[in-house]
Amino acid sequence: MTSLLVASTGGHLVELQRLWPRLVASGANANAIWMTFDTPQSRSSLEGAQAVFLREVAPRDYRSMLANVPASIRMLRAADIDHIFSTGAGVALSVLPIARSVGLPCYYIESAARTAGPSLTGRLLCRTPGVHTYCQYRQWASSRWPYIGSIFDAFRSAHTEPRAIQRIVVMLGTIPYPFQRLVTRVRSVVPRGVEVLWQLGSTAPPPGLVNAYSMIPEADLRAACSAADAIIAHAGVGSALLALEAGRVPILAPRLRSLGEHVDDHQLLVSRELSSRGLAHHAGASHLRWRDVDVVAPLDVTDRFDPPPLAISLSRNDP
Repeated sequence: MTSLLVASTGGHLVELQRLWPRLVASGANANAIWMTFDTPQSRSSLEGAQAVFLREVAPRDYRSMLANVPASIRMLRAADIDHIFSTGAGVALSVLPIARSVGLPCYYIESAARTAGPSLTGRLLCRTPGVHTYCQYRQWASSRWPYIGSIFDAFRSAHTEPRAIQRIVVMLGTIPYPFQRLVTRVRSVVPRGVEVLWQLGSTAPPPGLVNAYSMIPEADLRAACSAADAIIAHAGVGSALLALEAGRVPILAPRLRSLGEHVDDHQLLVSRELSSRGLAHHAGASHLRWRDVDVVAPLDVTDRFDPPPLAISLSRNDP
C-alpha cells in the first residue's frame, strides 16, 4: 500500500515534503508516490523518489486543472493507494474529487500561506463529500477545519553575533507573476561589493543584472541560502521555509494583488504571521532599506528535527 502526495511546485511541495515525516508518524504508509509539476525544483527535490508529473496549474487555471484529470485517473487505477494527502493548490482539484469518487481516503492540509481562512481550493474541497480538511492556524480552526499543527512549529530564532553582509540571496519563487518592484528596490539599496544571487521566477531580469536565474535547482539554492549572510524573498511559504531551514531569518516583501503581483493579498498575512513569531522581518517591497538587512544580521534560526506527529486521524476506507 502507498500514500499519494499531491502538491503544486513551490511552497506547496516544500510544505508537503516537510510535513510528510509527521504524517508517517501519524500512521500514514511510508511508501510514497509524489504527484506534482515537472520543474527544476521538483526534479531536484524529488530525486530518487517515485514521482508522477502533471501539467502545471497556475492560480485560477481551471483548463489545466481539468486537463490533468485523465492522468489522475490513470494513476489511481495503476497504483495500490491507501491514502491521498495534499497541501494544494489547484492541482488538488485534479486528484482529490476523483479519488473520493472511488472511495479513497483524502486529506487536504491547507497551506501555511492561509493564516486567516481557507483558499479557494480549500473552500471547494471542503464541499467535496468525504475529503478531510485541516488547517495550520488555531485562529481560524473549526469543526470542519481542525487545527493539526503548523509547518513552522519546529523553528525558533535567537540573537547571535551580527554577520558582516557579503552575500545575499533574493528569491521570488515560482508563481507566474512578475515582481519587478522588489528587484528594482533591492538593486537600489544593496551597497557595491555585496554579492547577490537572484532567483527571479517569472520576473524578467533588468539589463546588467548578473547572477540572475529564473529557476535554480533546489540543492543549489539550499546551498546558496546556507552560505548567504542575508536572504530577501517574496512572502511565499516555500521561500520562507528555504531561508529558515538554512538558519536565516528572511526579509519578506509581500506581493500585492492591486499591482498584479498575485491573485490575492495572502502574502501580507504570511509576512506578518512569521514576523510575529520572530521568524521573518516584514518589509514593503517599495520601502525596503539597508537597515532592514541590519535587523536580520544578528539573528539565527534553529530547527527541531523531531516535531510532534500531526494531529490527524487516518482511516483505511472511507465510504
